[in-house]
Amino acid sequence: MNFILNIIKKIYCQKLEDFCVRLLYFFNTIDTYFIVSGFLTYLFLSYNREVSPLILFPVLILAITAAFISDFYPWFVIFSLPLIVLNAIGIDMPLNDIYVLLVLNIIVFFTIQFGLMGLPDSIVARDIKVAFIKMYNSLFTIAPTTVSFVMSVFFGFFLAFSLNSANYCKDKSDYAVLASFWILILVSAFITRYLRPKNHFTKFHKPDIPEKPLFKRVLLLNIDGARKDIFDKLVLPCVRKIMTEGSYHPKGLETVYRALTNPAFASIYTGTIPEIHGVKDNNFGQSIRTEGLPDIVPTISYGSMHVQHFNKKYWETKIVSLPEHSVYKSDDIMVEWLKKDLLERNEVRLFIADFSEADFIAHAYGSTSKSYKDALERIDGRIGGIIDWMRKEKLADETAVIICSDHGISAIDHSYLIAESEKYVPFIMWGKGIKKGFEITRPGKIMDICCTISYLLGMRYPLDCRGQVFTEALENHDREMETDNFVSRFNSLSYEATAEDYAKERVEIYHGDSAWWQDCLKKHVTAPDEGLTILDIGCGRGFVADIFLSSGLKIKRFVCMDISNEILDCCKKKFGTNETFEFTDTLTNLNGKFDVIAVSSVFHHLHRPEKLATRIDELLNSNGFVIGSHEPDKTPFLKLLFRHAATLYKMIGGGISINNSAVEEFNRLLKTKYPAACPVCREEILQMVEYHSPVEQYDSYVDAESGFIPHEFFRKVFSGYDIILLENYTTFFHRPLLEKHKIIQNVLKLGFKVFSGKGNLFRYLIRKH
Repeated sequence: MNFILNIIKKIYCQKLEDFCVRLLYFFNTIDTYFIVSGFLTYLFLSYNREVSPLILFPVLILAITAAFISDFYPWFVIFSLPLIVLNAIGIDMPLNDIYVLLVLNIIVFFTIQFGLMGLPDSIVARDIKVAFIKMYNSLFTIAPTTVSFVMSVFFGFFLAFSLNSANYCKDKSDYAVLASFWILILVSAFITRYLRPKNHFTKFHKPDIPEKPLFKRVLLLNIDGARKDIFDKLVLPCVRKIMTEGSYHPKGLETVYRALTNPAFASIYTGTIPEIHGVKDNNFGQSIRTEGLPDIVPTISYGSMHVQHFNKKYWETKIVSLPEHSVYKSDDIMVEWLKKDLLERNEVRLFIADFSEADFIAHAYGSTSKSYKDALERIDGRIGGIIDWMRKEKLADETAVIICSDHGISAIDHSYLIAESEKYVPFIMWGKGIKKGFEITRPGKIMDICCTISYLLGMRYPLDCRGQVFTEALENHDREMETDNFVSRFNSLSYEATAEDYAKERVEIYHGDSAWWQDCLKKHVTAPDEGLTILDIGCGRGFVADIFLSSGLKIKRFVCMDISNEILDCCKKKFGTNETFEFTDTLTNLNGKFDVIAVSSVFHHLHRPEKLATRIDELLNSNGFVIGSHEPDKTPFLKLLFRHAATLYKMIGGGISINNSAVEEFNRLLKTKYPAACPVCREEILQMVEYHSPVEQYDSYVDAESGFIPHEFFRKVFSGYDIILLENYTTFFHRPLLEKHKIIQNVLKLGFKVFSGKGNLFRYLIRKH
């Protein structure tokens, strides 16, 4: 070992380490490793055999395509193994070929793992045993790297087997078997892709940037590869003290898929997901391709070579060499650099330090090993030392400290998010003005770290930054009131931006609810001699007013209320000549009481529906009715099959749509009325406007946590009211997308009745005592 270390000292330079790290990632990342392993083993088996390039090349393309479509996710292994067996039988591939390919791939795996991962890690750890420990632990690890025996050997074998199967096609029946095999393999790949974890943002909560920054600087201390479960069980006295002096997330933040260092860390820098920032894995030194925090605020990033890889070339980084200094000394060197810059670099406002030791030790010895726990305890001491040093140097009052991790770990690797230990990471905030001992209970993701840093520094959010700021952890901040204001703001601006197309975009209400409203009024509502007093909350363009006018019921007073003056103007044009009609954009100063209050498609637009319900109760006469419809029922979304069906519907373009011109108009209005607000995308608008709708939270995903359970809703919001009617239903078939295709619409209606029958909405008639 000393001989090797002496050689490293003589020849070392940062460019050489950069090249070697890129080379190691190339052979250790499954998307390149399996091509090398599969092709080499096939060539070895096929030596001196006749091979037809016309068949071989298409099969090679198909095999690589299928693997990439599946994203190398473990479900593909389960789906494709029976197909491989059937294909081998169908084309009479000799068992000896299968045996040889399997053995060769095992040999290639252990050779590459030992030579291009085990030995380099032994050098960094200064422990030759690491290479052998890693070989053993790889047998129990599931990951898209060569620390996973099962995944690496399977995908290498899959490619070699696919190429070899082309050699045994002699007649039409063999080609038919091969064609069937590839059709089923591609179907399996697409199913796997659908079933793999998806990246989603937390619900929008990005407050307007404050005029005065809350902190002069932010220090982000990232503990690479911190398992939340192990982190919580250890004593870690320094971290525990910081938690009592600051705020923390007891469940932890959720990382991204794939949960690899470079993609996850890039998500912290940019506030967005790998599909947008462009760093998909650790291979090829992929760098961030969208705007990140260092583009906006002077930043220094510290860490090992991988930090340089995903950072943009012109961002400032300080790289400590693991091979040169060992993993046990590198973090200490980094901390000294950090302290020096905190004192001397006053222009820098964001310092990001990545502690490498725990992650490396987990890969080397295992994430439940004593060595890993000892590494976390040493990092705890380093963090405590930084805090004490900042206090001594009078830097603490102007500095916010965030302690977090980019990903967790299971066994000796991480990526697929199969285990909870991969998925959740610690998150702690500390500094003057941050609540002491406060638990952040709202679910969060690592992208929220970027949002929070921007807000603390008083800097604008990066362009693709999505998610939330943890304002509930800040003193003198009311998160619930902030959300109330956001929801009110977004609803008002949204209806103003889409006023002209409102009726066109809401055909499901007009076509799906009209008959029920007419029947409800006919059977349950009678008018006194002087006529009914009616309040229509969220009147839109007059859907409820049209129903009442056509019912023949005598009307004494009809008040149309809507927060959008543009939509209210449309209502005035339609009913303004009727002397019984009044129009208002607020309930605050409304006089008198009402016999009927209509609330069609309103409550799910509100952050706290109970506040409106309280006002309704004040305005409603005794024995008066509240009639409502088109509210989201979350009950069916608790069933897996229903969620998948709704998700597929979203993926093909279903759900409420806001076109690009409406989004542009929304942002124009937002900037005009709220100059400090950040621009938003379609999904963020819908998250606020359709606040409790499970279907409308994401473009291609449904959120089973949103929505109401009807009886619980009434018990909480209208306690003591009699439920006269309560009906579960759907207007899914009346969405604009399906109204244009009647045959498809009718087929889906039939399928819905046969397989589900329970809709995603509820409507009701309740009476006040």
